[in-house]
Amino acid sequence: MRLPRIVLSLITHYPDYIGTVDLHKNDTIAELFSLASPEEIISYVKTVISSGRSDKLHNSLWFLRDLRSSPGIRIKDRKKLLDLIEKKGVYIELDKKLYTGNYQMRKDSIYTLGALYDNKYQKNMIVAFHKYYLKKDPYLTPSLIMEINRLGREHQYELLSCLVQHNHFAFRWSALSMDNCYNFEDKRVARLLSVLENDPVAAIRKDYLAKVKHGTRTTLTDYFSADIFVGNFLSFNRYKAYSLRLIGCLLNYYISNSKKFLTDVKRARGDSDAIMKVFLSLRNEIEKT
Repeated sequence: MRLPRIVLSLITHYPDYIGTVDLHKNDTIAELFSLASPEEIISYVKTVISSGRSDKLHNSLWFLRDLRSSPGIRIKDRKKLLDLIEKKGVYIELDKKLYTGNYQMRKDSIYTLGALYDNKYQKNMIVAFHKYYLKKDPYLTPSLIMEINRLGREHQYELLSCLVQHNHFAFRWSALSMDNCYNFEDKRVARLLSVLENDPVAAIRKDYLAKVKHGTRTTLTDYFSADIFVGNFLSFNRYKAYSLRLIGCLLNYYISNSKKFLTDVKRARGDSDAIMKVFLSLRNEIEKT
């Protein structure tokens, strides 16, 4: 059975914010289930995930996350919904997307696996952490750790230890962005992070002193700011895949040129086309390094 057009539109155009039409409203849930059964809806979402079409995937995953947490669904029905999500093979498809070359798909799949709150799939995320992310992707590794910890914190110290002891500076530096996931005043966390006090990279040492020793954030060259720069660069340049080398080059560029870059963006005065030109102009410069 083909889903009604209004249901298809809701799934594939679902917004990533609380808007005028969202699944946290009881009347929206009632209308949705009057038009299509949960089985039909989840089957379609699974089809979208399997297709790998990024133009529909992001919205469909946002829809799935809100559907799972909607207060309009009774607790006993939510359990049935989670069983249905598993039965239809949604978790299997999300697990595959953890390794896809499209970084936005990886990002959305990571968050969705955490937001579905089925902790038996935590082990799949830990496997992905060691098999893929710890070797190739410092940009999304902190997000993966945060979602792993959301499903259970028994591995939290092991994961953080892997970051701070990593050979590549991007992973070590990313550990300092995780104050939203770890309590930096916790003695064991502080002990793990302490190796960064004498890190060979000056930006990491500076960020460590600010966040761990003084409990503040630096203004320009902390990892949080550099990470935003990396994300914007990837978005403006439409990178569907990226290498560890590229991430390293971007971070090194930001360390050395943050003031110049922020000045150029400020001159653009919010003009999206002008800002895009700033990022595009960096592509050749960074890729030559």
